[in-house]
Amino acid sequence: MADAVERAACGEGVGVLVVGGPGMGKTSLLREAVGCAGGRGFHVVRNLPDHSGLEVVGDLPVSFSVDGCRFPVARLAEWLQDLPATRSPVLVALDDVDRFPEPARRTVAELARTTRSVAWVATAGEAPPAEHPGATTVELSGWSTATVAEVVARRFDAVASVELEALLARAAGVPELVIGVVDGLVAEGRAQVVGGQVRVDSRHLPRRVHELVHRRLNSLSAKAWQVLRVASMLGPHFDLSDVSDLVGERTAMLLPELDEILAAGVLSAFGDHFAFRHDLVWDVVVDSIPEVLRTALRNDIDRVVGRRPVTRESRPDEAKRGSHAVLAVGGLAAAGRYAEAVRLARDTLEHPVHSASALELEGLLAHLLLWRGESEEAVTLAEKACARSASAPTVAAATAVRLVARSLTDPQLARHEAAQVSAAPTATDAVVATSVLARTSWAAGDLVDGLQLARHAVRDGGGHPWWGAWLSLELVDKLGQLGELAEAEVLLDSIGGHHDQWALASAPGRVAIERARLRARAGRWSDAVAQVRAGLGTAKESGCPIVVPAALAVLAKAALENGELPAAVQHVRHAAAVAAEAAVLPAISCDWVDLRITATTHGARAAVHALETRLTGLATSPVLYAEEPGAAAWLIDLARTVGSTELATTALDMIEHLAAANAGLPAVECAAAHARGLHDGDPALLDRAARQHVDAWAADHAREALATHAQAPAVEPGWDRLSDTQRTIARLAGAGLTNQQIAHRVLLSPHTVNYHLRGLYRKLGISSRVELARYV
Repeated sequence: MADAVERAACGEGVGVLVVGGPGMGKTSLLREAVGCAGGRGFHVVRNLPDHSGLEVVGDLPVSFSVDGCRFPVARLAEWLQDLPATRSPVLVALDDVDRFPEPARRTVAELARTTRSVAWVATAGEAPPAEHPGATTVELSGWSTATVAEVVARRFDAVASVELEALLARAAGVPELVIGVVDGLVAEGRAQVVGGQVRVDSRHLPRRVHELVHRRLNSLSAKAWQVLRVASMLGPHFDLSDVSDLVGERTAMLLPELDEILAAGVLSAFGDHFAFRHDLVWDVVVDSIPEVLRTALRNDIDRVVGRRPVTRESRPDEAKRGSHAVLAVGGLAAAGRYAEAVRLARDTLEHPVHSASALELEGLLAHLLLWRGESEEAVTLAEKACARSASAPTVAAATAVRLVARSLTDPQLARHEAAQVSAAPTATDAVVATSVLARTSWAAGDLVDGLQLARHAVRDGGGHPWWGAWLSLELVDKLGQLGELAEAEVLLDSIGGHHDQWALASAPGRVAIERARLRARAGRWSDAVAQVRAGLGTAKESGCPIVVPAALAVLAKAALENGELPAAVQHVRHAAAVAAEAAVLPAISCDWVDLRITATTHGARAAVHALETRLTGLATSPVLYAEEPGAAAWLIDLARTVGSTELATTALDMIEHLAAANAGLPAVECAAAHARGLHDGDPALLDRAARQHVDAWAADHAREALATHAQAPAVEPGWDRLSDTQRTIARLAGAGLTNQQIAHRVLLSPHTVNYHLRGLYRKLGISSRVELARYV
């Protein structure tokens, strides 16, 4: 927020859209923006609580007003124009912009595109309006299990007990609810540190949580509140038809109340099935019903619906409960509702469940947690399933989850375990182990072996109902990097039929994201952006961050290609934030784009400094040169600009070693020819690279280098006698820079620059900058 305010203060028009569900902190960020802008002397305009118009915060001279400094959105343009020409910058802060009428949203969107020195900061629910395409979107997601554990550790200097973990899990990572639970327990004196663990006296929710939930539901009409309370007695998951029967009204008559409840962010809907988004909220709603009414409602449910309600006081028998839970969790997963599926599985496993159902639920939960980026917990659950089960298929399935999850957090250990497992010829865990070995071989620079192993995994397990799609997508990734785009597209088209009944065969959204990466490699940027946004939408809807950084890397590249640097920076930062919170598929392209952005915005020397500090290891990673075939040549270009022979040598050695170790891969050999041609100034090699590169960006870079070489004059023999620093200074001086400007570029004093100029004059046998110009 501070960055948006700062940019507006410098005369830019800035738009920021903060997206997230209730309790995620959107309004807090908006208040932060208002406070920051007020401290900088901005004029601040914000919406009225009922979204009927806008109001000016503080004293501000205006030539018209309605009810003081209040006016409708339609008059905002007039209000801005009426300000003095010497006005201060303006912040327009709009909370829940998606609740504005459509004409008002269009007015705001149009003004945001055309005004300068105005910061537009808005919040929206999880389905943001489409009228703000130019705004930088900040998506707020729930806290991970690790983040919640950190909150507890900071507050108590101890770890949460099992009882407290279960209580916090019901908050589903919503920051407001998590803090409400922690603060409420402390205020009521119910949390005690015993033996390094935070223990609670019961799982009853503190009063503060009840207050938070009721405050969120205060906007509901009396009838909507009645419908929600009746629905809560059916359990955390219910059918709309059951609610309709209980309240004695046709389903169509309940639509206004359902719209209210859904707008409050309390329920999720898929088809005719609804679910409370957070078990904690369900608890509060149930507790709001007096006990005598609960008894009456249970009788009504038994009479009208024909079954007993699912409440904390009345549970089905273990076997029935377990089998129903497996079907319910699978159904939620199939609908892409991973967060709800995880919550239901965890809630079920907290109670007595038949052993067979418990094992199946733990396997489902481990698989879901893998796609949600919670790899460590997925490994723990998978290991538990392996230890408890005597069933070979169950052990194989759990081992497969464990190997993939481990490969995201500890590739070396995953490689060791996969090598042991892959001895079996056809079992599920063996084909997944082969795929994991393919990924780790690829990361080590053994591309031929990695490709062969990936093909074997698809050959042996491509039709597997649980893992076939994942194995195929892993092969698509490698084929795309090697420029085999046609084969990769055909394989992608074949994946649709391999999904299992619960759609767990691949991380949600990954098919579209892999297709986007192929389109980006071919230079089809508009297609790539469309595909990646579709994939991101699926991943976000499912609560699956594992593929998000790879998708954001495509968007960052597209933004950089179009010269939209702020958007590219935002995508890279977003990817880093996701990767810090979850175990995700490696996306070295994010670091690559970060480096290119640094070079573009701060210069070559800053980019080299980044390689030596925060991007350490990027220039020596084999994955970079496989993923980005133009990387070596670009790094050599960068090294020449700053006079770093070490960086140029490193990049050339890395790509030539990769090509030598993987003979027969045309894409890698082409990348090596490109780098050597640039390094040696060989037009034949550059021409080969320009013609043979499949990657559009790398081909463009080779063509530019070839054109530059064709225009350059022949180099005089004396040029070879100059040091790298003298060559850099000579180029800058020949370009017309003064000694002071050169000193700033090469980080030397003007006196030292002058010394180097006199030295290179002697070596070249010249006496002026005019003569120097013919060399550069």
